[in-house]
Amino acid sequence: MLNPSVPLSLKFTQQEYVKKAETMLKDGSTYVELKLDPTSGIQRKSNDFVKQFFERNWIDLPLKKYVSRYDSIPPKFYGLPKVHKQGFPLRPVSTSICRNSRRRFSKISEMIT
Repeated sequence: MLNPSVPLSLKFTQQEYVKKAETMLKDGSTYVELKLDPTSGIQRKSNDFVKQFFERNWIDLPLKKYVSRYDSIPPKFYGLPKVHKQGFPLRPVSTSICRNSRRRFSKISEMIT
């Protein structure tokens, strides 16, 4: 839905947005389509890494539980329009804040540095 407070010259439809995003994602020099979702494999490797730290007594059980994940989801992609540029190209954004992997590895990073 378009915001009526935005000047008419800065508006574009949802169809235009989707077309711009699809065009951007089809750029083979920048993006590669994956046949399988690697999220569960990355989660498994991360948890194995944490398990090794625990087995070597480098971390305690509460920290192991804190940084281990069993509900990971892939990051979401969206584009922010560059309203200061001709044709409003999209700036790609990929967010994974919903599953806070950052908190997992900031704790591990604190320990090993």
